[in-house]
Amino acid sequence: MKSNRFFYKYLLKYNVIKFKKIKNEIKDYKITKFENPKSIKISSLIVENERPFDILIKSGDYVKINQPILENEVGQKILSSISGKIVNVGLENNLKNELTYTIQIENDFKNESIKLSKLTIKNKLNFINILKDFGLVSKDFLLYKFFESLTQTLYVNAYDDFFIYNNFSLLLNFKKEILISLNKIKKLFNITKIVFYTSKNNEKIVKEIKNNEDKIKLKKPSKNAINLEDLLNIYYALKGENKQFSIVSVTGQALNESKVLMIKRGTNIEEIVEFLGGFKQNIEEIENYKYTCMLAYNDELTLKEKIKKCKDQNDKEKLIKLFSEKQKEAEINLYSKREDYYKKYLNCLAACFISESKIKYTIKDFNNHILNNIYGIHMLNNEQFKKK
Repeated sequence: MKSNRFFYKYLLKYNVIKFKKIKNEIKDYKITKFENPKSIKISSLIVENERPFDILIKSGDYVKINQPILENEVGQKILSSISGKIVNVGLENNLKNELTYTIQIENDFKNESIKLSKLTIKNKLNFINILKDFGLVSKDFLLYKFFESLTQTLYVNAYDDFFIYNNFSLLLNFKKEILISLNKIKKLFNITKIVFYTSKNNEKIVKEIKNNEDKIKLKKPSKNAINLEDLLNIYYALKGENKQFSIVSVTGQALNESKVLMIKRGTNIEEIVEFLGGFKQNIEEIENYKYTCMLAYNDELTLKEKIKKCKDQNDKEKLIKLFSEKQKEAEINLYSKREDYYKKYLNCLAACFISESKIKYTIKDFNNHILNNIYGIHMLNNEQFKKK
């Protein structure tokens, strides 16, 4: 993992990634829902630098949507976002190669659920308990801890990093819901000022939700700041709806489509790629072409050697004729298509980067599941990924 993080820093430092070509890959900023994965995997290590949660179920159990599957020592629950069978509970390496206890749930697509009631906020403590009971956690910290230590200034993360469009899309599509949550939190916790951390691209849309006393800082959050995604989750929780989604930007010119997705936490990356129409170009086709060219070239070398060693003039002429035919056939069927296959090669996947709040790293195995703290997945093709 350290080498992958170093590799990413190297790419940035020496301009191996062409960021100019990465910008504006999202055609529209609608948030697309991907609500029915075949399975999900939830790690007991929900948030980094926190103690792992206790597992409440066992392999073979059947769970419903909204059923608690994990709980920590203070009653913070994690609820199942799908219904189905627990197919595995055990130690596994996660996306970052950390060994953690993981729950895998196979979706039965019946959507059987435990009904939740619409809630009325009575006081701060009641609000914090709602967060625990509904299993609401931020990408980088436990939400209840954030609100337990909240002062009269509320810090909000509206910043989008390279190839991340989460917050811009949330403000564009869910501005009303986010404002409702902000106003309820301001009233409940006596908030006098909100500080919005945002990127330059998002500044204009953030100004639409700020008040005169609020501030905008054009930089990444320097301290724990609540995400817009959290505010939307809170909005639904107070209505008695447990969405438990994660907003993730999945982009890159190796993909057929780039979108901002609303997904279940723990969704498999291979499923996400499939949902977006897969990759533009399959590398196997390029490899097969290269292999076929190599065979044709080897045939030519073999015939050249035979011609060189042949002493009979008639046999030699036959070999020369065969060589000419083979060469012409290879030129028509293979070598003339070099430029076409090179264009196909440029569309092939070159590297996949995972973006978290503080680090970015590369992965090779897509048969992995989305961790709680992921903001984006970017799949560069060979045209975006140049070599020095």
